[in-house]
Amino acid sequence: MQTPPNQRIFSYFAVTTLIVLSLYFQMIPSILLGMVLFLIIRRLERHLDHYLKIKNNGRIVAVGVIITSLVILVTGFGFGVLSLLDGPFGASWLAQKTAESLEQARQNLPPWIVDKLPQSVFEIQQEALNWIKQNGNVLSGAGIQSLHVLAHLFLGGMVGVFLAVQDFSEPEKMKPLQIELLRRFQILMESFRKISVAQVKISAINTLLTGVYLLIILPKFGVEIPLVKSALFFTFFVGLIPVFGNLCSNVFIVLLSAGHTIWVGVASLVFLVIIHKLEYFLNAKIIGQSTQNSSWELLLSMLILEIIFGIQGLIAAPILYTYLKAELQKANLI
Repeated sequence: MQTPPNQRIFSYFAVTTLIVLSLYFQMIPSILLGMVLFLIIRRLERHLDHYLKIKNNGRIVAVGVIITSLVILVTGFGFGVLSLLDGPFGASWLAQKTAESLEQARQNLPPWIVDKLPQSVFEIQQEALNWIKQNGNVLSGAGIQSLHVLAHLFLGGMVGVFLAVQDFSEPEKMKPLQIELLRRFQILMESFRKISVAQVKISAINTLLTGVYLLIILPKFGVEIPLVKSALFFTFFVGLIPVFGNLCSNVFIVLLSAGHTIWVGVASLVFLVIIHKLEYFLNAKIIGQSTQNSSWELLLSMLILEIIFGIQGLIAAPILYTYLKAELQKANLI
């Protein structure tokens, strides 16, 4: 259906404005969560319609399955954290390993570094308590900010669910502007789908390389890191989040490694930094193959948006560049 040019131009302006505002107000994580839930519900609905023959109720069933799965996941994560804290690798184990690492550091590091290290785990605890007292206002603000982030994530997820249950199968009943906005949305979601598929591949490669390091390289030197399976699961799961996920998994692995000895922690940090710097170019190649973009195009877009909008621009860059290029191709401009 052909729509008036002014409606199309306004739809471009509206989408561009929403994207810029989302980047400026740091709403990208909320929007990405909504898009993920939208894609999962729509994909699950198609499978339910095909295999279970429940065309009229497939979408509602898919929403129920997703919500139930999220509740189970969050509940299981909470119980898992509690059991971990109370288990053999809880606070007492961490304190013991910290004490061992401090003792080894005193024996191996230069005196000018040793003098700056805390003398015991108790001193570390006291320093932490003093820091908390001195920075209570900052922590309070961080807590409020965390609640804001969680609220935004919840709202973004709900928007994705509500959009997923909408029926867009009869565009002839829509107004011209609605049709154009729907086209923008479909192109954006297709761009996001391609990036998501690539991100799963990236996370799998990252988990594989991390597994080689934790399960093969370290044991070759007689180093056994605890919670390796949990670390690999965590690495794959958070690796689905571009950039930030790798940062979280790296911190977790370095902490586990430092629990063995401080030198293992340093070795893990160096290994992960080198690997992820190399993966930076590999990631651009994988995403480029999925989206028919050159690696240099994606790297340049990531660099520009990171400079303008920070980490959120870096995360959103592959999606937005793929979307922009798809729009230009649809308009026969490139």
